[in-house]
Amino acid sequence: MEKFSQHIFNRTLRNVKNHIGNGYQHLKRIAHGIDHGINIAKQVYAAVEPVIRHVAGNNNNFHHHAMRALGGYENMRNQVAEANHHVANAGHRLGGLI
Repeated sequence: MEKFSQHIFNRTLRNVKNHIGNGYQHLKRIAHGIDHGINIAKQVYAAVEPVIRHVAGNNNNFHHHAMRALGGYENMRNQVAEANHHVANAGHRLGGLI
């Protein structure tokens, strides 16, 4: 069994940092893919929305629910962007320590 040393501690800290960084980057790629899909869905909905309004007439609950869902998504997206900003700032501050 290896004795605890500064070298082992530094190597372990680098490994942890790399795993967290890789996981964070993977999560960002997934979020980007979801955002891209939502943007495509918005474009499709914008194209078919006049037809939905025409067919549904005054009883258009679908449009109301779709707009609520998009509003909720935009709110969540803004919160995630803010959290990403805080994580990036913390990472830059910690960068010199690790």
